[in-house]
Amino acid sequence: QILSLNPTDLESVFRDIEAIGSATGSDAQARRLVQGLRGRIARVQALVQGELQRRTACLEWLEPLYCAGHWVPEMVHLAGGSDLLATAGAPSVRIAWEQVVEAKPDVLVLMPCGFSIDRTRSELDLLTSRPGWNDLPAVRKQAVYAVEGAAYFNRSGPRLVDGVELLAALFHPHRFENRLPEGARRI
Repeated sequence: QILSLNPTDLESVFRDIEAIGSATGSDAQARRLVQGLRGRIARVQALVQGELQRRTACLEWLEPLYCAGHWVPEMVHLAGGSDLLATAGAPSVRIAWEQVVEAKPDVLVLMPCGFSIDRTRSELDLLTSRPGWNDLPAVRKQAVYAVEGAAYFNRSGPRLVDGVELLAALFHPHRFENRLPEGARRI
């Protein structure tokens, strides 16, 4: 049996988990997993409720620049942010650097597809050498982060909920004991 999976948002990721569970005779386990994931998202939303939404830009590729699409804008919203460059459910798209500068993000999250944090840091000059880098509010506020994109953002699956929790801790650290979460590093 072949399952065709093409999720574009968290709800379709959850449906895919349940479809895989059904196809493998693991219906109950899949339903419990999805229920647990939904519960974790609800806990994050309760923690950030009433907080000011953080104006956020998420970059999925550094050269050429791509904003992070599909489920990432939804993850940003659930974590208490507002994605300034992408549309929830839409694919990642190529953007101009000027769009980042004009958006004036308060938080900039670097999540290049397949890159580790160290690899992202090694290629940071692709951004820092651009005009206007030092004027970005996120840079001035020291709110630029490299994250493990492949682990928490670039691939569909249960770990996307870890990504929601990670983003919430970046956006609202006082709600998360002011600890930088595992899988993220301040640039």
